[in-house]
Amino acid sequence: MIRTLVLLCLWGASVSWAQPPTEPGDLWEDTVEAQMSGMPARPQTHRRCSPKGNESAPLSDPSGHCEMLDVRRSASGMAWKMRCEGNLSGSGEIRYEGRDRYQGAWTMDMAGRSMTMKMSGRRVGECDAGEARRQLAAVKQQAASAQRQADDVRVMQCKSAVDNLMPQNLRADSPWQCEPKYKADFCRRLQSAEGFALVGNRRPSMVAGISSGDLKEGAELCGTSDEAISTSVCRLAEQQEALGVLVNGCVSRGYARALVVRECAGRNFSSPPAEKYREFCGAVASDDPTLAGGGTRIRKVSSTAGAEPAPAASEGSPRQEAIEKGRQLLKGLFGR
Repeated sequence: MIRTLVLLCLWGASVSWAQPPTEPGDLWEDTVEAQMSGMPARPQTHRRCSPKGNESAPLSDPSGHCEMLDVRRSASGMAWKMRCEGNLSGSGEIRYEGRDRYQGAWTMDMAGRSMTMKMSGRRVGECDAGEARRQLAAVKQQAASAQRQADDVRVMQCKSAVDNLMPQNLRADSPWQCEPKYKADFCRRLQSAEGFALVGNRRPSMVAGISSGDLKEGAELCGTSDEAISTSVCRLAEQQEALGVLVNGCVSRGYARALVVRECAGRNFSSPPAEKYREFCGAVASDDPTLAGGGTRIRKVSSTAGAEPAPAASEGSPRQEAIEKGRQLLKGLFGR
C-alpha cells in the first residue's frame, strides 16, 4: 500500500538535466510528509520536471493503478479526487503562492483508515521536459517487464502445484493467487487414477505449517474427502487390475486383498508369482511382508474367501521356521 502511494508522489526524482533542454520545462523541488493515524513519517523531498505552463497537480502515477477525477482549476490553485485499485479513494487540494511556490494536502481512505499527505514545492530552475518524459517511458517499460516476469513466476508456481499435486500454492491464503482454472485442473487430476497413484502413499506432515501433499490435504482443497476419492479410484483399479494404482495407496487402504491372496500369498523361490504380478507382489511384500509371505494375516484374509484357515504355528516350531524361511526367500526374489 505504501509503495503505491510513494509511486504516486513526484515521479521526476531521478530525472537528469545535464544536456541542453530540447523541450523547456520547470524544475520543481517537492516535499511530502505523510501522516497515518496521527503518526507522522519523515518528510521526503524529490525533484521533477514539469513542462512550461503545465497546470496539472504535482502528482503522477507511473504504476497506472490510480486515476484523477473531478479536477477543478482556478487562478489560485486546483483540487481533485482520486480513485485507485484496491477500493482506495482520496482527494487533494493545492494553493499557488505566486508562480514559484505551492502548498497543499492530500488524503487517502484505505479500509476505514486514512492517510494524510502534506505537500509543498518550489521552482528551483529549468529542465528538459522531453528527457523527463522519455525517462518516465523507460520507467513504465521497466515496470511492465518486471510485471511480466512476476506473472511468469506465478504461472510456473501454479502449474507446478497441478503437475506435482501439491495444494499449498492453490490455497486462498497463498501469495501466488492462482487463477481458478489451476484449482479445477488440480482437482480433476487428483481424482484420476494417475493422480491417485502419485499421492496415494504420501503421509501427512508431522510439522505444523509444512505441506506434505497427502491425499487428505488435496481432497480438502477440492471440497471432498480422501475416502471418497480412494473408493472411486481403487474400486475401478480392482476391476481393471491396474497394478500401478493398486500398489500406490489402494492395498494399504484395504483394497485388492483377494488379488494379493491369489497371486502373492505363500509364494516362494520355487513357486514365484506370475511374471505379470512379480513387481506388484514385491512391492506388497516390502510394505507388509505378512500380506505376501504366507503369514497369519494373509491366512485370515484367505479364509474369508472360502479357504480353510490354517492352524497358527507356535513360535520356534519347524513350521514357523519354514514360513519365515519362505518369507525371506520371497523378499530376496523381488530384490527388496
